[in-house]
Amino acid sequence: MRDANPPRNNPHDESEQGQQVKQTNVSPRRPGWQPPLPTAADGQPVPSLFPSCHGRYRQEGEPQPGGMGMVYKAWDEKLKAHVAIKRILPEHVRDAAARQRFSNEARIQNALGNIDGIVRLKHYDEDEVGPYLILDWIDGHSLAELQPRSSAPLHWRQAAALCQRAAKILQKAHSLNFVHRDIKPGNILLDMQGGVWICDFGLVRSTKDSPAISLPSLTEAGALLGTLQYISPEQEEDPTTVQPTSDIYSLGVTLHYQVTGQRISLHTRGIPKELLPIIVRATEPDPRDRFASMTEFAQALEVALQSAPVTAPAPLQCPCHERWVTETQQAWGRHLGVGIELPGPHGLNFRLLPPGSFLMGSTESQSQLQAAGFVFPPAVVVTDEQPQHRVQLSKPFWMGTTAVTKRAFAAFVNATGYVTEPERDGKGGWGYVEKKRLSEQRAEFSWRNTGFAQTDDHPV
Repeated sequence: MRDANPPRNNPHDESEQGQQVKQTNVSPRRPGWQPPLPTAADGQPVPSLFPSCHGRYRQEGEPQPGGMGMVYKAWDEKLKAHVAIKRILPEHVRDAAARQRFSNEARIQNALGNIDGIVRLKHYDEDEVGPYLILDWIDGHSLAELQPRSSAPLHWRQAAALCQRAAKILQKAHSLNFVHRDIKPGNILLDMQGGVWICDFGLVRSTKDSPAISLPSLTEAGALLGTLQYISPEQEEDPTTVQPTSDIYSLGVTLHYQVTGQRISLHTRGIPKELLPIIVRATEPDPRDRFASMTEFAQALEVALQSAPVTAPAPLQCPCHERWVTETQQAWGRHLGVGIELPGPHGLNFRLLPPGSFLMGSTESQSQLQAAGFVFPPAVVVTDEQPQHRVQLSKPFWMGTTAVTKRAFAAFVNATGYVTEPERDGKGGWGYVEKKRLSEQRAEFSWRNTGFAQTDDHPV
């Protein structure tokens, strides 16, 4: 490992600073960033950058930056499934080298499409705005999103397991003579089932000529290619000659950041002892001193995971001090190799609850609650929360912490075809009856109609 000269920025900076294509800087994009509209030959703006393909694709949400392109989440009306649409940035549309690199990305992604764990290309096309890719949509988040800037480092077991799976995927790409050249947390995805995926193949180098894939050299001498905080010393010096050991270095830096939250450096402070020799070897300045292959890297991580003893923390016993609740929660997160907070689909978030004994319910009567200021409609009594009782949780689980909005629930229904019980049995749900000024169960009531006006941001 080494201190870069000049010093490298925070390796978690996913703004793409330091990534250059033929010495062309890609400016950082802030939250809420929107790409500028390209102009047609007559100087008029092109109406939309989103390739709807005559209504086949429906855009969902705002585009996100991705390398030299932007990525849309879209709904495919023909296949009834979500897809990712990657569009080359408008400022690169007239750059012949950038367009060639985008085309190469499509060809490489297609060649690697049979590898489990590499995001599959579905289609490549061009329209009046420029080229775009249709890719499988991975419902999840990147490792960069898994570990926000404000959070503590991941537990070493979780980070090791994720990087081990990434190493196995990359070994398959290396066996086909491809070097990724841009491995970093933002290009490693984790789906909701725990699967790991590698994405963004715009900077791939072929280490051997192939009749199926011919990659012209688009990198001039002295041009920096990749993301500065993660690239190997040899890639920083000459990206045109790098070998698979360069990806090993980048994955080692990624692992280092995941468990320390710090950029790579000469010192080893903060690296868990179980991973110290692995990270040191993966990030050696000389490629000959690193692991010989991603297979060796993955095997070393497997040995570390199998060798370290695993002891489950004690269950939580409530009532207790808030500090002990937090400490027990964190201890179970470390034991399971997961974070305390889990970002989920449709903007929903979850929090880890440890096993233990809890008091549930209330000892207060309705008259006590009314005396405290609570107002109850006629014929409504408080019985659901009584009597207070103790509940034993035998294992940890995830509890949702985000209010499910009408928009989020509609997205879930559209994606899964789910039908609620009131809609299935025909009895309907509970809704507000304005004339009676109380709630009743009626056939016309459901999450779609609650008897009063609701916005899409209203909780279901």
